[in-house]
Amino acid sequence: MAKKKIAIIGASGYTGGELLRWALVHPEIEIAQITSERFAGQAATKLNPNLRGFTQLSFVQVKELKTDIDAVFICTPHKAAAPYVRQFWETGAKIIDLSADFRLKNKDTYAKYYQEHPAPELLDKAVYGILTGKSSKAPSLPRAQAAWPPR
Repeated sequence: MAKKKIAIIGASGYTGGELLRWALVHPEIEIAQITSERFAGQAATKLNPNLRGFTQLSFVQVKELKTDIDAVFICTPHKAAAPYVRQFWETGAKIIDLSADFRLKNKDTYAKYYQEHPAPELLDKAVYGILTGKSSKAPSLPRAQAAWPPR
């Protein structure tokens, strides 16, 4: 079975760093790229010394991400993921958002807790829950329940 090529947006944060750590040892995943706007150009091991010996990856900016990936994990703070979902929507890659940007289906409810939703046209296309073989193109997952690979 060919490995799934993934990218992790926000790999320098806590959630992205943990996902990176888990994905590095997953037998069915190849990490194509990891991003950090702040640490672009620096080795992942500089920020995460516990990954020494596991990876030679360096952070890149999101604008440098390649689109020939199977999935992109978005590990950004709440209110920052929606523009990335919109950006990668047409690439054909699965989009897994670990923020809260697509957990609420109603744009008014979202605005009550956060701000006006930056991509309301995508709210009805996202699925909140565990990935399965029949999941949507852009699932929004609770951080403690992220699962891969889809079957």
